[in-house]
Amino acid sequence: MKGKLKKLLCGALSAAVILSSLPALVFADEGAPYDVTDGLLFNATFDEAGTGTGSFTATTGGTVKENGAVSYTDSWDGKSKALNIASKAAGNYLELADGLLQGKEAATFAFWLKADSPSAPNWPFMNTCEASHTVNTEKYIGMLATTESFTVERYNNTNSRLSSVTAPSTADWQYVVAAFAQDGTRLYSNGKLIASDHVNVNVPALFTADSKTWIGHANWGDGEGFQGSIDDFRIYGRSLSYEEIRTLSADGAKYAADKLINEYNCYLADTHFYMDNTEIYSFMSQNAPTPTTDPQPDEIYVSSPKYSGSGASFTLYNAHSNDASKLAAYIAEYDSEGRLVKVAMDNLADNATSDEVEVTVPFEAANAADDVSVFVWNDMKPVPGSYYAGESVELTDEPPAEDGVLSVSTDISNYTAGRCDVYTELYYIDSDNSENLIAGTSSINIPQAETKNFGITVKNPSDKIPATAKKLVVKVVVADENNVDLTKSTDAGEIYCGVKSPVTAPADSDATTNGAHDPSIVKFPGDDTYYVYSSHHLIFTSTDLINWKKYDFTNINASAISPKTNAFISSNYTNTTMNGTYWAPDVIYREGDDHPYWMYISLSCGLGGRNSAIAL
Repeated sequence: MKGKLKKLLCGALSAAVILSSLPALVFADEGAPYDVTDGLLFNATFDEAGTGTGSFTATTGGTVKENGAVSYTDSWDGKSKALNIASKAAGNYLELADGLLQGKEAATFAFWLKADSPSAPNWPFMNTCEASHTVNTEKYIGMLATTESFTVERYNNTNSRLSSVTAPSTADWQYVVAAFAQDGTRLYSNGKLIASDHVNVNVPALFTADSKTWIGHANWGDGEGFQGSIDDFRIYGRSLSYEEIRTLSADGAKYAADKLINEYNCYLADTHFYMDNTEIYSFMSQNAPTPTTDPQPDEIYVSSPKYSGSGASFTLYNAHSNDASKLAAYIAEYDSEGRLVKVAMDNLADNATSDEVEVTVPFEAANAADDVSVFVWNDMKPVPGSYYAGESVELTDEPPAEDGVLSVSTDISNYTAGRCDVYTELYYIDSDNSENLIAGTSSINIPQAETKNFGITVKNPSDKIPATAKKLVVKVVVADENNVDLTKSTDAGEIYCGVKSPVTAPADSDATTNGAHDPSIVKFPGDDTYYVYSSHHLIFTSTDLINWKKYDFTNINASAISPKTNAFISSNYTNTTMNGTYWAPDVIYREGDDHPYWMYISLSCGLGGRNSAIAL
């Protein structure tokens, strides 16, 4: 059972929205030198005199030849110029001096990058000692970069490809560093390592006197190009250390941090729940209430669910004659990865007519090593007392002496303009919606653009979390320098207590869901049925959103359903007729109207025809 909950805490307000995982950002140490010059072989800032004339002299590294259509545009900060290649043509690129890396044992390429192409090949650079390449015998180092991904290749191949690393990318400006050594490749974005390998490749053999280095070009086939912008392009004749890369990337890290802060101004919380070191979706409390012949008022109740190998059994109570017309038991088998293997269902409406009754549901597990769970539901609501049972294990009403360790891990990133003290608290929400504190952490001051981890561990959780609890919630508290709480999140990660729904949707069939297309769903007050209206005159109904029944009205022509639309099309469009079916229905509710439920349908002529109308 794997899952991830990511929540956002915005400023001094409480909010909960799901975000993608974002990399931690790093900055150069205060007072550290910004530049790295040791081993620098080439540096083009693209502000040099002569750019745009066919060739120019780089700040370091000699003459740069401009080929094809290359231009210069504003850089990432708008304060200088950057190389821009607008068309991904093989003839548009810069050529550096031959043998730039001759005799070197390793190399590092560092530069600002903004890729404009979503598709590969898109080459920011290549260095090669070969005039052309054949798959599995390539000899080069290079990078492909699109708006979605990086691929960095380190090849001195004989019959197989040796070293290629990939990582996600974006269409934004970013400072990238690719370090090539004999024992591995490292790729960084804005100072963070995003990909690496440790495959041994004879890199020094690539750096010959006549090896070529191109910006925006590769010599595969007839040549391949690049579309995007590049600035401050550097080549070092060695593999830079992490601290050196961190120094070079300082502006990139700050640029990315400022962008996040301006966009979000938030704390980002990434919460994971674990039971005995296994990540969980839900917490299964084993501390069930003691069953009695007079259970809680107005409740159907289950006690002592167990599985014996051939079936599941439990005691069912309905002392107050509650409505049990939709009462059902589910027996579910899960493999070691938590995946549903098999499920059986039995309608219990006839069993819940007395105060107390013993119920047995036949079930034979497919694998004796799997876990089996017993669930009882009444109209899509879990019945108290039914819970995880476990293969061939009979649970008692007494909590076990040791029922494991519940742990909660929350990574909190500070994407705000300041820094505050932060701590986390774990609550359970009881059946009356009350919040009850279980445990908390000490406060930590999180510097801007940094991430800190907060961990909460609960031993024997069933001693502290009653079976009546509905869910566990992590709250993140942000306090100022005087320890005054500024905000407490309503939800920085949560899991539900009790049962996991074992129900899987039945396979599509002509009698259930085949043909559903462009659906609109509605539920009417006082009616337990969900109605789905679909294209092509199909209607589907369900009381649980899992099991469906289809009503097929395809034998009715659309002209009979909306004769006015048919007359409109016939009168206003020539040489065409209305199709026999409608599509994309939409049902809305208009409060206060004598006919509050309105259904719109689309009617057109021919496949993809432009003559159409919307009918009510």
